[in-house]
Amino acid sequence: MANENKNLWPDFDMNPVVTPKAILLEQGNFLNEKTKNVLHVDVSTVTQTNGDTVLHFYIVAPNMNNYRYLLLSIMHKITLYPLELDFHTPEITYECVDQEDLLSDLKEIFNHESTIKIIHSLLAQSK
Repeated sequence: MANENKNLWPDFDMNPVVTPKAILLEQGNFLNEKTKNVLHVDVSTVTQTNGDTVLHFYIVAPNMNNYRYLLLSIMHKITLYPLELDFHTPEITYECVDQEDLLSDLKEIFNHESTIKIIHSLLAQSK
């Protein structure tokens, strides 16, 4: 049997999902706009030894010596979903099965009274 050069790969979707990190960065840009750049967001990435990725979402107040407040963390495997979303104040963990789920839970976190209280406090102290 001759070696016929056949492509054995399937066709791939060239419009992949938006990564959780890209979503967090975009939301960080929206916070910058909402606060007229008084507050910023830093998304740090940690790759664990088992290959999982952890994203930490910090709200940064540059006028307070770059004070950093850890609002939430996301942990996902290479396949992205399902992922675990940890809201640090109060301590609530969400299981997001897809991008739509993640966006819904982020909206809930960003609109939570504790998040709004933290943002107001950081804005007041940043004057």
